[in-house]
Amino acid sequence: CAAGGDNVRRYLGTVGLTSGLYGISKVLKVLKDQSTSIDDIIEFSELSEELIAAINQADGSAYMAIFTTSSTSGVPPQRYFDDAKTEVKQAMKT
Repeated sequence: CAAGGDNVRRYLGTVGLTSGLYGISKVLKVLKDQSTSIDDIIEFSELSEELIAAINQADGSAYMAIFTTSSTSGVPPQRYFDDAKTEVKQAMKT
């Protein structure tokens, strides 16, 4: 990603305030609290947790890409961007 890890993180809503995903955890919690059916709550909770986990994994990978060039790990940033992309695709399936 030529724009860097922070741009990926900005897209995910974990950096900055401009993403449509900014504050998604709070929104999901409010929606869950407003649900009236226990079946809906269980399914919604599970899907919400999967979504947030995928976003957090993608965020972590994008964050690692920022620092990999200055570390001694030898892992290219593209590997972390690819990991982040995989996690974003997983989030989109949720």
